[in-house]
Amino acid sequence: MSYLLGDDGPVAVIPGRVARLIERVFPDIKDLRIAARGSDYSTYQALDALHRAALAWRTTATGKAQEPERESARRSLWMSSTQAAAYLHIGERAIRVACAQQRIPAEKVDGRWRISVIDLENYKAAHEQERP
Repeated sequence: MSYLLGDDGPVAVIPGRVARLIERVFPDIKDLRIAARGSDYSTYQALDALHRAALAWRTTATGKAQEPERESARRSLWMSSTQAAAYLHIGERAIRVACAQQRIPAEKVDGRWRISVIDLENYKAAHEQERP
């Protein structure tokens, strides 16, 4: 497919997906479009067409005009003692001691504590209820 057309001068045809990519990579293009509105009408028309193509593509790709929320990274079912310490806002040594004393359900794999996220959430909820 040729994206360069025109007999009276070159005209670029930009697919909506590419227009959206340009808007995402160059967020300042919105300011340029707005600034050109009153000073350079042909530039404004071209940038407005680019913006409309991006919006049309986004609407057909996601079903809505708003930017879709990014998916969060898939959460693991397990945490290390370092991750558990950060989650509970306590020291890593305290986590290891609690695991060794079986106050936090955990299993040791290759010399490291492996703690279930669900068990850790239950532990946190139980200890939050104990605090006044």
